[in-house]
Amino acid sequence: MQKERLYVQCGVYNFKLSASAQCVYFYLCKCANKEGLCFPGRKRICNETGLSLTTITKAIKELKSKGAIDFNPQFQKTKSETNRQSSNLYQILNLSGRGNKNAPKQS
Repeated sequence: MQKERLYVQCGVYNFKLSASAQCVYFYLCKCANKEGLCFPGRKRICNETGLSLTTITKAIKELKSKGAIDFNPQFQKTKSETNRQSSNLYQILNLSGRGNKNAPKQS
């Protein structure tokens, strides 16, 4: 049986994130590829984390405003040739040397 692993940057703890933002961040890290990209829909994040859609939306805004993630909306063409947002493409950002300036330096 192969173990599943989750890689999270330790610097995330310097950002003083809410518990829900941490939960969403950890889930995005779980979904991300080696380049830190992933595209789970908000409903999927809701189902996997147990958080409400409203809480997830707030957590994503918090993560973006604090510089932990970035995201771009993804669109699909519908049968009527209009664009419909399908999900966001999330990028886990490099947190090295960022976050709370008062946090102790790690050696």
